[in-house]
Amino acid sequence: MAKLTILQQNLHKSLLPTQELLAYAGFSLNQNPTLEDCKILCVQEPNIRRNKVCGFPSLSIYSQHIDSPIRSAIISRNSTNILKLTQYCTSDLVVVRTKFGDKNLCLCRAYIMNA
Repeated sequence: MAKLTILQQNLHKSLLPTQELLAYAGFSLNQNPTLEDCKILCVQEPNIRRNKVCGFPSLSIYSQHIDSPIRSAIISRNSTNILKLTQYCTSDLVVVRTKFGDKNLCLCRAYIMNA
C-alpha cells in the first residue's frame, strides 16, 4: 500500500540540520522515488545561498523569493505530482497541490515569527 510521509523541521539556516533531516527521511542520492515511498519535507529557515534553498541535491524545492529572504520551503523527490500555487506563495508561505493515490492534497508551509 502506498504511504505518504510528511516531515517538518526548522533548519535554523544551517547545513547540519539539513543533512540530519535528509538522513532521518532516508533520502539517498542513488535511490529512485516510488509511489510507495513518497516523502515530503516541510521546512522553515532553510539554508540559503544566492536567494536559493541549498543542501537538497537532486530534490525538487518549492519556495518563493520576493523581497525578503526565503523562510519557508516544501521539498520532495517526486516532483511529477506536485504543482506550486504561486499566487498564494510568499517568502514566508509556500502552497502546493499534489495527487497521492486517488486523493488531491493541498499542503501549506508557513513561517510564523514569534513576537
